[in-house]
Amino acid sequence: SVWIGTQMCWVANFDGVNWTTRCMNSSGGAVSDIATDQNGSQWFANKYRLIFFDGTTWSTYDPAVYGYPELGGGLAVAPDIDGSVWMGAPYGATRFDGTTFFPYTAYNSTFPDLPVDVIASDLNNSLWFGTRGGGVVAYLRQPIMAIRDNSGWLDDTHYQASFEFTS
Repeated sequence: SVWIGTQMCWVANFDGVNWTTRCMNSSGGAVSDIATDQNGSQWFANKYRLIFFDGTTWSTYDPAVYGYPELGGGLAVAPDIDGSVWMGAPYGATRFDGTTFFPYTAYNSTFPDLPVDVIASDLNNSLWFGTRGGGVVAYLRQPIMAIRDNSGWLDDTHYQASFEFTS
């Protein structure tokens, strides 16, 4: 099946025959990213929160409700192999374990204090974060570390990143 998110609050699913749509208006507008976890459930990032759909029930997780209003909303989303979900935020990234948000910012990690627009998992289950103007950050199942490229190709002026991992 295919999931599509729009700027005007809608998500649509095409199962090969039928389209199903849902307005996420009560969840804060534009859908910026969609990811599927290892159980086949969907996670949606939008301007204000994370939204989860297990095939039957929709759930909304708002960082402000959990005591982190400064996290803002989701720019990117990526499920992790440990069952948690990572959200790219306006000021770093946040890991959500289903009950608690754990922010990673310039104040408590090597994350630059910049938006994280893309998150991807590689073949070794390491996570890679593309920041808006701050280079690439990697989570290699050890402490988070910023990756800098001295060649100048991957410098702080690259505002978007895409990842493709091959063996």
